[in-house]
Amino acid sequence: MSRDILNPVLHIIPHPVLAPDSLDYRPGNKYEGRSTHVYKAHAEIQHGVEGDNLVYRLLKEDAAAFGCVVASPYAAYRTFHLGDSQGETCFKQRVEWNPENVVLPVSFIPVVVATRSISCSSLSEKDGVHESWLDEKVRIKKGSLLALGEPLQLHSLKQGLLSRDQTKMTMHEVSILKPTGYKAFFQAGKLGGREVPSRNFLLLEKLEGKSGGELENLYGRQREFLEIVCEESSKRLPDLLFEVCGKEAKTVSVPLPEPLEDCEFDNPTLATETRYWELWSQVAPRRAAIPAWWASLHLSMIQKGVIQASYLVSSGRAKETREEYIERILKNDNAKEQVGAMDGCIRGIFRHLGGISAVRGYRTVFIDCRTARGWWRRRFAEEAAQVYPSVPVDDIHKSLRLPAVWEELFQHIISRLPAIGDQNLRFALLAFLGETYARDSDKAPVFHRKSFRKLLSFLGRRTTWQVFGVLEADEILEIVRQEAEAAQQEVAKECPEVE
Repeated sequence: MSRDILNPVLHIIPHPVLAPDSLDYRPGNKYEGRSTHVYKAHAEIQHGVEGDNLVYRLLKEDAAAFGCVVASPYAAYRTFHLGDSQGETCFKQRVEWNPENVVLPVSFIPVVVATRSISCSSLSEKDGVHESWLDEKVRIKKGSLLALGEPLQLHSLKQGLLSRDQTKMTMHEVSILKPTGYKAFFQAGKLGGREVPSRNFLLLEKLEGKSGGELENLYGRQREFLEIVCEESSKRLPDLLFEVCGKEAKTVSVPLPEPLEDCEFDNPTLATETRYWELWSQVAPRRAAIPAWWASLHLSMIQKGVIQASYLVSSGRAKETREEYIERILKNDNAKEQVGAMDGCIRGIFRHLGGISAVRGYRTVFIDCRTARGWWRRRFAEEAAQVYPSVPVDDIHKSLRLPAVWEELFQHIISRLPAIGDQNLRFALLAFLGETYARDSDKAPVFHRKSFRKLLSFLGRRTTWQVFGVLEADEILEIVRQEAEAAQQEVAKECPEVE
């Protein structure tokens, strides 16, 4: 029987894995990782391997060890904790994290990894593997994933860690614990002193079923909001939104930059993004990963005259000011076009204000909010340069400013392939991009969207069977270089014009 049929989820792994979803091992062989205690900044994980099998033997020989992946994709956080099991096949591990660096939910993945490279000349029945693996020659590389436990998720300290099945059953109960940004902006509130009973404060819902009076009320609120945005003083907008948000909105107590010009806020330079990082480097990722903090920051910047409220509006036609763009929308005689234009304009304002997680997901902060995007770029560049000091931090930062690189990177970190969020891998990937930019500027093939997407795909595939937290920094960088070359060769075959 084919191993691909036995194990469709893990079939790309080049060695047998002891896991709940895998049939690589015969019945009676089992790996379990479970939580015993959960606290605000640490958890205790109990590991254990049962049966006479390859994983058990490698643990006894101290060629493998227990470990735990801690991941918070919404804060772009993923790191690996290696346990000092020293030949034990049952082990209690203490896993620690900084609560300021994560956004709930936090995932924990208990694993067993190889701590050195191992060559198995021929797998046999004594290894406990399924018959499809018998007589196979297997080379297990350092960091290879040998056993995988059920993922656990921390949604709140009250509930503790939940298994994957438990999470499905209780998701409706814990969903309110997730940071949703400034959701009160889109709930019932006040506008200009008037009560707003609609569930959505400003954004359009489906038009079916709404009466003419309800639609007129909604359009009137949208029109009034856009008029406030364009006011010369800009002072009513923060007052209005702080009033609507109530307790969720707080004035941030951080230093603000010098007043910014429209174009500089709309398209920050490298120096401006660096300045953002210098001013707010002490802000915890837990806050910087959600829309509410950036919204409050921008409202403070408007109040202090650093920016104008109209800066938040997306540009209209060429050579058209933002105020002229809104005025054209409000004076449009075509009611249907006006409705769509007002709604789209307001959505753009909230995206730039801090993001709309309810619509765009958690990537909204990193991609839609221009100030947040610049801060996170510099943060990533600084972190990578600390691990790889030979690569200039500005070259790493410049490579991240390329739209294809930044957008694809966060699509994979948050939405598609959370494994790319592994800090050790990310540092190496960014160092590779920085050294490539220093050598070839933005003309290098890897900076084409198709090529970079293929590289992320190759690296993601590798993370399914290798844990980078076990490797040295130079080893990881070399792997990234190899995968980049392989990815480029494949893209060249598929799309010769990318070369």
